[in-house]
Amino acid sequence: MRLNWFWRLEMEHKLKGETRMKKHSLKPILAVALLLSFNSLCLATEQKGAERAPVANLQGGADAGGANFVGTEIYDDYENEGVRDLTPAEVLQIAAPVLENLSKKVPAFAEKLKVAAKDIKWHLDPKPLKQTGSCLNNTMLTIERDVRACQSKVSVRIDYNFFEKNSSVQTPMVVHELLVFQLLRSKTITEEGLRDTSRTIRDFSKSANEIVVTLARDGFGDFLTAEQISANKIAAAKEAALRAKMHRQFCHDRPYDSSDVGRAFVASYFCSP
Repeated sequence: MRLNWFWRLEMEHKLKGETRMKKHSLKPILAVALLLSFNSLCLATEQKGAERAPVANLQGGADAGGANFVGTEIYDDYENEGVRDLTPAEVLQIAAPVLENLSKKVPAFAEKLKVAAKDIKWHLDPKPLKQTGSCLNNTMLTIERDVRACQSKVSVRIDYNFFEKNSSVQTPMVVHELLVFQLLRSKTITEEGLRDTSRTIRDFSKSANEIVVTLARDGFGDFLTAEQISANKIAAAKEAALRAKMHRQFCHDRPYDSSDVGRAFVASYFCSP
């Protein structure tokens, strides 16, 4: 009995020691795991912030949204000081030469471009436009460029003085901004593709087929030419006339014997309600 008591006491002591050792050996592992988790969380937060910044810039500013002032005037008011707005009708009138030619060749795309005239605000702004950032076109050329218009998902700002003094630039500039409206809402259009499409639709010598090929290549989507639409309408009208004729022939004018398998099959197609 005495030996058994000593044996139990020794075993309990060993078990407690092993438990304490396990607890102590787990502490470094838990510390490392917590440190790794914290680092991962910090990295994810930084990445999320980096991802949000371009989106915020695309929408016209940083996502901090703090109040800015120009002197004692809040920037909310200063931003549109001296601005003259273009109406949707004015925007469409300026772009009319290109849109009218496009309507004759690829009508659906012309209609798609017109949406931007009314869906965003168009400002002629006498204040200097920012010459860096997303409004400066990407290029493979070593050449200085001047930002004369810039667009967010809310508005277009155009250099008022430059626009008024150079009437020859007005149509190309407005057409470019109509295309930018599509780019800002697309995942397939690039700046280079946009410029390629801009050149193509402003070149009146380009055929409808050349335009639709360009639109598809540059990420604007697949469109039918006016000729294809017309051909489809004619084909649809012919099919409708044929169906009407066959309907009269097999469903009304000449009753048929149900044992006539051929006529019964045709009738089942044309005489369905």
